[in-house]
Amino acid sequence: MRQKEQMLIQRLTELEQTQREHVVVKDALEKLPAERNCYQLIGGTLVPKTVEGVLPQVSATLTNLTSVVAGLREELEKAAAARGAFESKHRIKPSGSPAAAAPAASSGAATPGVLA
Repeated sequence: MRQKEQMLIQRLTELEQTQREHVVVKDALEKLPAERNCYQLIGGTLVPKTVEGVLPQVSATLTNLTSVVAGLREELEKAAAARGAFESKHRIKPSGSPAAAAPAASSGAATPGVLA
């Protein structure tokens, strides 16, 4: 379950970065005249186009990225809720949580060590 969450977080981070890059490109292209030449990277090849031809594609891609990011966030929330329900149902305490570390620290302080 944690692996699925980690995978979702990693994919979400990648898509959010791509989304930020598309926002930067869109903002830059909106400031330019429509007839200006620009290049679009398609399958590893730079293709000459105009701002007028590229801007709608960038906007559409940005819209798609936004919806995919929203869907991944929902899926991540569901996965976290499912993991939390599973942990509480089976009384599992994650090893990295402070609640799991607290009893070990307090029990060690109550008993003297070997050299004491």
